[in-house]
Amino acid sequence: MKYTASLDKVAKGITIGACILVLGVIIVTSITSGGRIPLFTIVFPAVTLLAIYFYAPKSYTLSDTALIINKVMGKVQIDFNTLKEVEKIPKFEGGTIRTFGSGGFFGYYGKFYNRNIGKMSMYVTRRDTMILIKTKDDRNIIISPNDIGLFDKLSAAIHRS
Repeated sequence: MKYTASLDKVAKGITIGACILVLGVIIVTSITSGGRIPLFTIVFPAVTLLAIYFYAPKSYTLSDTALIINKVMGKVQIDFNTLKEVEKIPKFEGGTIRTFGSGGFFGYYGKFYNRNIGKMSMYVTRRDTMILIKTKDDRNIIISPNDIGLFDKLSAAIHRS
């Protein structure tokens, strides 16, 4: 079963704002350089935006044996037999630091650290439906499906394995 993952208002705002900023830099550079835009002024931001977009989470799929995090390019598979527990996170407490990832541009994903949770991998697009997945090898993974009913399915999968 597939679960959608749409951006919350803050992530939409950051994404739109960043795209406008990049476009503004290109336009200002074009105007100030007499209409001749240096190639790197277009190529570097475009490649950076695409690279960030390719890692963004787009949906989650439950198979018979695993949770699959679908990104624009690639996927992450978490087998049910590796799950230790899942819990809903209404909001982060204890301060969260992004160590490598996106803090709102096309979502909140990458590597983060939280004083209460510890190191974690986030594949989040909205902050109102977050689910913390703890694995037997002590990984912390956070997802955010539009349908929080995925939490119940993951809980049931832990009890089956």
